[in-house]
Amino acid sequence: MVLLIRGKSRCSRCGQVLAKEDEIVGFTHFLGAEHHLWRYSDSAMHAACFKDWPEKDEFERLYAEAGEKRRALAKPERIEELRRAQAQEHEARIRRDAEHNASHARIMATVQEHGAVCPHCGLRSTSFRELDGTDRLRLACRACGRSCNADELNLAASDAEKTR
Repeated sequence: MVLLIRGKSRCSRCGQVLAKEDEIVGFTHFLGAEHHLWRYSDSAMHAACFKDWPEKDEFERLYAEAGEKRRALAKPERIEELRRAQAQEHEARIRRDAEHNASHARIMATVQEHGAVCPHCGLRSTSFRELDGTDRLRLACRACGRSCNADELNLAASDAEKTR
């Protein structure tokens, strides 16, 4: 929806103020910044400026196409299809997070037993603090305070150090 304040807003074509008595044409946002007419999307202009605009036909065609797409997306079956897709994405994200957290738990058991090397400071330790409040578990190195995922820890280096 175009935000228009008569007497303050300017015509997107000529730049003059859109006065209270002016006949005005306005358009909602429908073009991305990559399109050469994007600056007229979500704007208002004098009706006379619009009528004499060389790009008028192309702009009207694009606006009509965008309206058709919006109406197609608003159909109940399309809305239900989008809801199902969002639910599937949400379930997949939950599965990925659960897999990540199970892997995290396995790695942490190894870290607590044998230690690991922090990917940031390079110090070997068996003590990493687990961070709360995230869907995917993370750790904080007690030496440097920086965080990482359990799978970012260098377990191989800790195993090599352990055998020396």
